[in-house]
Amino acid sequence: MRASLEERRLMGKLVRQGNSISFVAELLGFDRKTVSYWSKQDWRSVKNLKKDREGKISVEAEVSILYMGITFEWETARIQQGLMNLPDFMKEGMEVCI
Repeated sequence: MRASLEERRLMGKLVRQGNSISFVAELLGFDRKTVSYWSKQDWRSVKNLKKDREGKISVEAEVSILYMGITFEWETARIQQGLMNLPDFMKEGMEVCI
């Protein structure tokens, strides 16, 4: 069973409050190894990583990348060039998708 973000945070909180890893593992239904791992995580860094990942690329850019890769069968370098200066006749087909 995969632990949700709330369960992972709860594991760490319960262990930091002085409960044993065995008790927390039995209480939440996870292995001791899982509870031990998540209780040692620095949640400030996890929160910052999640925040940094959000919003790095717009939906329009993502759709354009997928469209060029699938329709024109382009690799990464060609898609990058296409995003910078795509010919008008190719843009017309993309407008339908966006």
